[in-house]
Amino acid sequence: PAQPTTSLHDALEAEGLGAYAAAICGQSAALLSQPTDRALADLLKQAGVLKVGHRQRAVAVLRSSLAQPVAGSAAQGSEHGGGGGGGRQGDGANAQQADGFWSAIVASSLESTAAGDLHAHGCTYASADEAVAARPTPPTAAPHAAAPPPPPSPHAPTSLPPVERATAGEVDEGHGAVAAERARAAYAGGAQEDQAELCRRRGNAAFERRDLGAARRWYGRALEARPEDPLARANLAACCLTTSPPRPAEALACLAPLLAEGPACAGGAVAAKARLRAGRACLLLGRVRDAAAHFDAALAIEKAEAAACRGAVSFEPRWAPPSDPQAPPHPGVQRLCGGEAAVQPCSAAAEGRSKANKLLSHIARARALSQRGRADEALYLARSVARECPHGSVGAALVLDILERAGRLWEAQCEAEAAIEAWRGGHRGGEAEEAELAPLRLAHARLLSLRGKPAEAEEALRSLVKDRPADERAAAYLRGLRAGLHARARGNSCYCEGDYEGAAAAYSEGLDVDTGGLLRGLLLANRAQARLQAGRPGEALADADAALCVEPDSIKLHLRRAACALALSRPELARACFERALELEPDCAAAAAGLEQCAREPAGRARRAEGQAAAAAAEEEET
Repeated sequence: PAQPTTSLHDALEAEGLGAYAAAICGQSAALLSQPTDRALADLLKQAGVLKVGHRQRAVAVLRSSLAQPVAGSAAQGSEHGGGGGGGRQGDGANAQQADGFWSAIVASSLESTAAGDLHAHGCTYASADEAVAARPTPPTAAPHAAAPPPPPSPHAPTSLPPVERATAGEVDEGHGAVAAERARAAYAGGAQEDQAELCRRRGNAAFERRDLGAARRWYGRALEARPEDPLARANLAACCLTTSPPRPAEALACLAPLLAEGPACAGGAVAAKARLRAGRACLLLGRVRDAAAHFDAALAIEKAEAAACRGAVSFEPRWAPPSDPQAPPHPGVQRLCGGEAAVQPCSAAAEGRSKANKLLSHIARARALSQRGRADEALYLARSVARECPHGSVGAALVLDILERAGRLWEAQCEAEAAIEAWRGGHRGGEAEEAELAPLRLAHARLLSLRGKPAEAEEALRSLVKDRPADERAAAYLRGLRAGLHARARGNSCYCEGDYEGAAAAYSEGLDVDTGGLLRGLLLANRAQARLQAGRPGEALADADAALCVEPDSIKLHLRRAACALALSRPELARACFERALELEPDCAAAAAGLEQCAREPAGRARRAEGQAAAAAAEEEET
């Protein structure tokens, strides 16, 4: 018999459950008639008691209100020599109910996939250890023989993992202490395999509802419990690729052990997933050839798995489809034997391989078009590669190379600065990210130097070497730039002193020591001027032509080339150079004066020719 409603209301108020007192007291008869604490907890949840901690205290209050009269009657029966059997039965039932409640709490925490621990449900215990330690002791009574346990419940779930299934079954049987001990062992690391599986399942549930942060944490806990778990590694890589922005470098780091072990790491299915996700990560990072290799491996594994399954499905009962048409099929059957599901992984791998091959074709065609002078078409392909590989520098570096080859140095410099700024704003940083950014920073320094800004180029290279001391290429560029600047300074000094041959020799030395070619345009232009002053206009014209290949829109180089052409008595070439300089800068006075000189040159040449002809005729008449 239950206690009066007023006593139950007061007990709930004392436990801090006054907000639920009215609802619980209104259904007290139905609540107290529940055979197990699990059923009682479920009914309380339907009544509005949503937090596990609140349901825990409510169940304790309800069971105590039911247990005290039973315990009193048992004691009274033993005192008077009657009703002893009833007392023993009540004592055993109360003990089973007390143990069953705490095992139900542990089982509820194990089955939950929406939170990470008992705290997430509002429970005041941090772990199963504290829950078991805080378990209330049932009322003491005279020792009697234990009642036999009831038969197993036919309603025990069968789709839970091993620890959850054992716990839930033992809750129905009343052996709560054993279930709690098993759960505590799983949380403490005694059953790491089951703990890893439980954490992975919770991660899967979080991933399905797109709570990627929680999924990453659960997969990380699964790897802590079992570091060699291939499924947790593959799923953690999927989280890294799905988050915004994606983290392909972290995904590859997660998949590295699986890729090293090959298809035998945990069966072909996991190996195929690992290869597929590695291919996607490599595509994002711009490692297109590596991505194509991963997609090829995934496609081969999936084809082999599908062929093996088709051969075994007729006599392997574990692969048979379920008898219930409404029940979901076995995951292996759905993946390997279902209609469209059988070809879906192969289609994903084939699609990835096709995409990688297309990007490789774009890169090759862009370089070929750039060499033929078709810069705009090459830029279209290079920009498409950059869009498909946002976490790699291959596309942006290809764009800069095409612009530099076309002589559009100012546009290339603007592209490099925009790419570096966008990269730093949209990426998390780290060693892998800085390694991908290094080629862009190096290209930016090179463009600054080619545009006649060696001091800014040196500063950019110094910053890059400081950030990445192990970058040998950047260090070599910096050493070559400094040596070239030193040789250029010596050449300028010789030129100012009138030693034009010495200046030309110093500039030639600078070209030799500048291994990165950062000062090539500047040194060639200076050597052309020194050789022109030294009376070697032919060599000077060759240097001017080579310098114009580096920077075709330089007005200074066009004027210098025109001077060499005039020294070689080639007024047509000089006129073309002056006209080009005026196109680049209409207000260029030197180019306008040069054009006037070229216009006067044919008339003077005709007058000199006429004078020479008249002198020859006079000599003939005299003879």
